[in-house]
Amino acid sequence: MLNAVGDIIHASCSCPDGSGPSCTCKHTAALCYALEDFVKVFVLPEDIPSCTGKSNFQLFLSMILTLLENKAWGKRKQNRQLKGEQPEAYKLNKVCDSERDSAESFLSAMKYELDMEPTVINRYVAEKVKEGSNISIKKLGLIIDKDHGFLAVSPDGGIEENNSLVGIVECKVAVKWSHQTVVDCVKEPGYPLKSMKINQHGTSVQVFGLKPNYDWYHQIQLQLYVCRSFAKYCDLALLHPDSGSLYCQRF
Repeated sequence: MLNAVGDIIHASCSCPDGSGPSCTCKHTAALCYALEDFVKVFVLPEDIPSCTGKSNFQLFLSMILTLLENKAWGKRKQNRQLKGEQPEAYKLNKVCDSERDSAESFLSAMKYELDMEPTVINRYVAEKVKEGSNISIKKLGLIIDKDHGFLAVSPDGGIEENNSLVGIVECKVAVKWSHQTVVDCVKEPGYPLKSMKINQHGTSVQVFGLKPNYDWYHQIQLQLYVCRSFAKYCDLALLHPDSGSLYCQRF
């Protein structure tokens, strides 16, 4: 954990020498050197994908599962030292297995969204063309904030109008609600959109919008901040794959 000026105020690692709040292991030192190098790269590298980008996803997956294995090993070791009871160790194994299953399920959904990203972008562009917009999507890669090097984003694409980069697009897939439309599931718990009534020329009209307390909302706000030098807006494109329903909202 770092404070506002970059001082390390707490550091810990899962290795034997990594107990917090001021661990001295080589893993933490290597991370600090990596962070120092990272904040020096103030460029727009199209060829550097994020850690969850499609080309890096398999490595990201193996890292997450390794972390879970290390967590499981630590729990089992602690249990042997403090309890020494086989039944409790068995319960801990079950908990760790459950965490691994949940992580694998989450990562599987993430991979599906990555695979669907070109489809969402194509649908988004087609909808904008129907509306009369002449846009194209540009690959951006990893974008690092020039004022705050610890902030970085990787939008799904940059929006070009008349050969000028003017916005970004964030693609999402409604995996859980794939067979439904926005109207069908807007009242379901956990759905990212909410329904609102607005007055339009004296008539009450139902519209939809992303919930301000939803994770995607904060993600989009961060992307707009980091890309403020060129992005005037961010378009959210949410696709329900099986029903074909596409929702777009501009921020």
